[in-house]
Amino acid sequence: VTAQLINVVDGYHIWSESYDRKLNNIFQVQDEIALAIVDALKLKLDIADHHREGISAEAYDLYLRGRDSARTIDKPNQLKAVEYFEQAIAIEPNFPEAYAGLASSWIWLEDYGGFASDYAFPIIAKAARRALELDTSNSEALMAMGLYFNSIDDDRVMAKTLFEYALKENPSLVPIYFHYSDILDYAGHPEKALEYRKRAVDLDPLSTFYRSRYAASLHGIGREDEAFEQLNIIFAQSPEDTHGHEERANIYYQTGELAKSAQDYQKVHINRPGDPFSAAIVAMLLESLSLSEQADQWIQEARFRGEDNRWELRGKANVAIRRQDWQMLLEAGRVKAKSDRDTGNSHIGYAYLQMGNYEKAREVFTSVFRDINYPKNSLSRIPTPNVFALFGQVFLDDLTDRPSEYYDGMMYSAKLVSTGGGYFDHPDLSSHFVEACLTMFDKRLNLNEKKGLAKEHLDLAIKSGFRAISMLDQVHCFDPIRDTEEFKAIYERIQSLNTEQRELLIKSGFTN
Repeated sequence: VTAQLINVVDGYHIWSESYDRKLNNIFQVQDEIALAIVDALKLKLDIADHHREGISAEAYDLYLRGRDSARTIDKPNQLKAVEYFEQAIAIEPNFPEAYAGLASSWIWLEDYGGFASDYAFPIIAKAARRALELDTSNSEALMAMGLYFNSIDDDRVMAKTLFEYALKENPSLVPIYFHYSDILDYAGHPEKALEYRKRAVDLDPLSTFYRSRYAASLHGIGREDEAFEQLNIIFAQSPEDTHGHEERANIYYQTGELAKSAQDYQKVHINRPGDPFSAAIVAMLLESLSLSEQADQWIQEARFRGEDNRWELRGKANVAIRRQDWQMLLEAGRVKAKSDRDTGNSHIGYAYLQMGNYEKAREVFTSVFRDINYPKNSLSRIPTPNVFALFGQVFLDDLTDRPSEYYDGMMYSAKLVSTGGGYFDHPDLSSHFVEACLTMFDKRLNLNEKKGLAKEHLDLAIKSGFRAISMLDQVHCFDPIRDTEEFKAIYERIQSLNTEQRELLIKSGFTN
């Protein structure tokens, strides 16, 4: 084996050495050569003992090929990684890292690959559990199980614990820094999340995925210039990089530049085969701009990439809410509930609420709160799409003139989310918009105080990209101030901004 150290900036050959060993045990040879290189370079590294008796060189090679493919977050590469991991497992059925890799790749395939949740989730659960059964201290197995709790069981407290164990076992495991940063963001610690995303970039500077997510964190805490600096590094490396365009589209969306956002999402859709995400987001965006026919076409584009995939269903639900089509929301919620009962039922309950079926809405919301163990688990589980249950329940209590035990939880969730970018998983649920609504429900304030505070929150919502004028129409909390000049001005301002963006989008040829 010949090891070389090259300066990537100028290509200068810094150091090299050759090592001749018998290939009796790949893990022993790997560690021996690594330690020799460390000693030669006078580096102090924590070299973990990766020796695992009985794992063949052939299985290990397949596992490494799987890991290499899995570094690229898109459907073709994750499918290739799955194939390698399955081949490794076929040779070595007790190979925990291969099971962990399999679970991790299926996490991405459910997200980026258009596979329906009810198809992917059982595969993820089985592989993650098997990995941890084989080795309870294995960092990759711990990470895989953390992904299970974060993505499937929606228990971020348990996910956080598992990720922390994984980091302790192997501080060099790059993906764990990204996944742990997500948990920190949800817990309302964006500055700490930024540190971990920066660490992922430091460990893997060529990964455009990690750099794009680092840019997202910078934008979320208001460091917009630095966020675009990171995106420019990506585009200098690869002008058509889909992760760079996706994150720039997200930033444009959250700053109200919907025309630019749609064009970037379109590039992602074209250049990332199999991923339904961008099509679904474009559908929501177009519906906000009253381009309903085109929105329906993009929902179909999302569906073409996997029937009943998570993004098709989320796009359909969000379009329904914008359109105030409660039957459409009910149907989307029922399909979603098959794989994600909490989120699906949150949408079902919200649909019943808007249809005036308060008894059914309360029944469904109650089942959501029971399932997510609210308020005990509110820290870990409320700032997700099932926030619609909490949001809707506050509305329901006010409509039926009942004191709401959910008001404080909703206000807390809004303030928590506002520390990390200002949006729940639903792009119309700006934390500032939610706070404006909750202000109107606050019985401790008189009407003038409510009006003043609501205007402040709505101004902040508009500044942070809130453009969902239909949300202003459908929530009754604004009824007492709906005819005031201040509220009319806010409404007209959003209408004007949306008209401007719609014209820019049409002019660009996007809708042709």
